[in-house]
Amino acid sequence: MINFKLNGKTYSIPQKWEEVTFKQYLDIFELKDDTIQLVSIFTGLEYDYLKNAVIIGLDDILTALSFIYKMPEFPGSVSECGPFKIHNNSKGGFNIQHESLGQFEDMRAVMNKLPEKDIKAHTAAYAEYVAIYLQKIKDKEYSHLKAQQMVEEIYTYPAFQVITLGSFFFLKLKSFLNGLAKTFPNTVPNPKKSKQVTNGYKKRSARSPQSRKRR
Repeated sequence: MINFKLNGKTYSIPQKWEEVTFKQYLDIFELKDDTIQLVSIFTGLEYDYLKNAVIIGLDDILTALSFIYKMPEFPGSVSECGPFKIHNNSKGGFNIQHESLGQFEDMRAVMNKLPEKDIKAHTAAYAEYVAIYLQKIKDKEYSHLKAQQMVEEIYTYPAFQVITLGSFFFLKLKSFLNGLAKTFPNTVPNPKKSKQVTNGYKKRSARSPQSRKRR
């Protein structure tokens, strides 16, 4: 993260994809070719406020934000998501099994309600899959209500962790429901490929994050 001062207050913004939260990642789907909007996403400050604010260290901010034009490279598995440890096998890959029918059915219900071609909606659903999985780890017993209440917390976790874990569950669900093999690649949706990504950004980076490997 890089710190800067704006109107006398100190703020932080990410310098690499690994520092972007899941909520920020989703907000980038709506990003136009607009640096002010990008800083607003990362700081939570209003667009109009930023437009005329005095920023100390602006050049450093612009340099730090250059990562946004590069394709995110997220891992195939993670050992943690937020404060929770994830079960991996001896080779470092996921060793995750559904432990209750309630979890499986709730994940399936989430997937079935989504518009088939809406990339952002499918990516946003990762927070629900991850909450359904992690809530049982947290409370030792699965609760649909508690899992739903946990979704907002998931939005504050690092995007690469949520996307990696969420895409695993999405593909695993697809595997079960389509009768496919249980081994599959862990690919993540690319905001850049979303219709919501602007031409301006597409020109700057062949596949930016907006381009990800984001999901």
